[in-house]
Amino acid sequence: MPTISRKYFNDHVTTSVFNNQERLALALEAIHKQSIVQSQEINPLTVRLLNVHNALTKISDCARGLAVRGFPSVFVQDGSYTGPVNNPELHGTAAQSGSMLYVQSFVTPKTGWTTDPFIRVRGMNDYYIEQRDSNTLRLIVSNSEVHTFMLYCGLYDFFANLDTTFDRIRLELNSIYFDGSKVLSSSTSNGNKFWAQYLDTNNTKVQSLVSHHYGALVSILTGPLSLGIDTNTGKYRHRLVHDGELDLLIDRHTGVVYLPDDPLATTLVYHTELLKLATKVYSDVQILFHDIYQQVILDIATRGALPLV
Repeated sequence: MPTISRKYFNDHVTTSVFNNQERLALALEAIHKQSIVQSQEINPLTVRLLNVHNALTKISDCARGLAVRGFPSVFVQDGSYTGPVNNPELHGTAAQSGSMLYVQSFVTPKTGWTTDPFIRVRGMNDYYIEQRDSNTLRLIVSNSEVHTFMLYCGLYDFFANLDTTFDRIRLELNSIYFDGSKVLSSSTSNGNKFWAQYLDTNNTKVQSLVSHHYGALVSILTGPLSLGIDTNTGKYRHRLVHDGELDLLIDRHTGVVYLPDDPLATTLVYHTELLKLATKVYSDVQILFHDIYQQVILDIATRGALPLV
């Protein structure tokens, strides 16, 4: 029985449109050029993209759990809250506290508002209230099937690994078009040092690709799909990787998880559904990588020599 390859992403996710990694490796071998695209046992880009896939699965599992369970719209007893009828706003950061999960709720106390810090919610014995100060209530969820800690793990893994996929494909493009060597370092590479530089039509290396008649590749790298992915993900990756935090909003009725539209804004606005965004980005990345590889294969067939520039 022939050995089943586990080297390429399509070997692990057979439905992926990014299914031409092996074709590119064979195209390089045909012109007797060993490339950074090929590796001994598993392609490094495969590892990174598979981690993105697994992180999306984690996010999806958590999101489905939240949607099924949701949060109570009434979580204080009659008479405890004198604002909108038993319906204070529930938002903030979901996190883990010991063996219990909670959602921190920031509400403005009304005149005459009193609450028992450890009162049980009627009909919801796995919820209770903790009053931390005059401005903050904390809704404690014990023995819940909703694991918000895992949601944050999935969130971090998704955006951090997504960024490394672009680091990797940048290195591959540098190798094929500018260096032609298997091993590169940022100090010796003649290609672009950062993926973002490939998105800029005014960048010298991008202009070099154009001048050497590789405009089709440039059109893909600087096209709406590539730019859209960068716009939709860069801001979240920056906050998670460099700041270590990203505020979420979990709708108290539906359990839908929202990302801030602009995580760097002074006042956060939430219209971006985490699962919808992550699912679309994951799909778009596979399409983009397929298109890039397809064009590289065509360029190699046309020129037949490395480096191409």
